[in-house]
Amino acid sequence: MTSLRIRGFAAAAVVAGLMAPVMAQVPAPAPSSPSSEQQALANDDAVVATVNGQPILRSEVLDAISSLPPQYQQVPIEALISQMAEQIAAVRLVAEKAYEAGLQNDPEVQDRIKKEERRIVGDVWLQRELDRRMTDQAFQGAFEDYLANNPPQEQLKARHILVESEDKARELIEQLESGAKFEDLARENTTDPSGKQAGGDLGWFAKGQMVSAFEEAAFELDAGEFTTEPVETPFGWHVILVEEKRIPPQPSMQEIKPQLHEQLLRTLVPQIMAEVKQGADIQMMDVEGEVPIPREAEPAEPISGPVVDGAESQQ
Repeated sequence: MTSLRIRGFAAAAVVAGLMAPVMAQVPAPAPSSPSSEQQALANDDAVVATVNGQPILRSEVLDAISSLPPQYQQVPIEALISQMAEQIAAVRLVAEKAYEAGLQNDPEVQDRIKKEERRIVGDVWLQRELDRRMTDQAFQGAFEDYLANNPPQEQLKARHILVESEDKARELIEQLESGAKFEDLARENTTDPSGKQAGGDLGWFAKGQMVSAFEEAAFELDAGEFTTEPVETPFGWHVILVEEKRIPPQPSMQEIKPQLHEQLLRTLVPQIMAEVKQGADIQMMDVEGEVPIPREAEPAEPISGPVVDGAESQQ
């Protein structure tokens, strides 16, 4: 079994090419156990390496890879598995030496284990408390808030021709009124680099995504219409054609569930922290750690809200 320490250690080894000098909370060495490999195969958790007869499971390696910095997450997993498995093997060998030396009973090791235990226990409690409160009702409430705060917005599919002068823009408008094709004029005349190949195509956009003068002129047009007056922006002079208009449907809860999960986390974590601190005697000291800093007493207010109340109602 690979501990959190082993995963962090192996990740650092891949990133820095070095191994940490000390490991804490590493599993004690055990005799070779063929049943471990059999169990791995039964669970479709392949053995990707062995060290002194002990298997290193694919799941252990993947856990270690998941702890790497973001830039390493972009590397194909196949390119990392052998390197990470080798580092895990090295970590286990170091751990064996440490156990042989009796360091598992060393006061420094025990102190570090105790600190790590406190952190892990706190993390598990907080995660379970979050899981308890992330009810279907909580997600539904967050979803309804999202829909209320993000009403459907009209979108346009448009093209434009960008030129340097008002006179040039008026000339192009006259050509359009005479039957010229917008895409052809855009390819031949626009100074927008992306528009030359795309015929001035801007794709779909909603209000707030374009500069104000451009947006105001575009949203006044009906589908199939172009501006009969040049539109000036800081980029130059535009002729705009609106091809289509639509109001897209709002997303389903399932489509934005990851986003709702993050939103609930941002709401719940501060709520839980506030509840934990209520009634606790927290004294703040000065920078020397000697004189308590006076702290104005604040009246305790009950923590409430749709998320908390929803969780309590389901108990």
